Amino acid sequence: MEDKKVNKISEEDRLTIELAKANRKVALANAEKALAQNEAAEAQYQNLILNVYIKYGLNFENTIDEQGNIGVKQNEQNKAE
Repeated sequence: MEDKKVNKISEEDRLTIELAKANRKVALANAEKALAQNEAAEAQYQNLILNVYIKYGLNFENTIDEQGNIGVKQNEQNKAE
């Protein structure tokens, strides 16, 4: 029996490949959109924190805990005392 050389894949296989390519592009677009949304949310959060620090006259030495209490950061020198 002689092997028959095929010069072209079936239309079904070609369409399956095209669909996989399209799905890959959609997944990439969704990932890029999610990343952009995350970056926007992070910028919004940082802006809010900055505005709170300005409103209450805080600086880099201050902290705000989960309950909203304002504290002072402990540096290594203060911890040793």
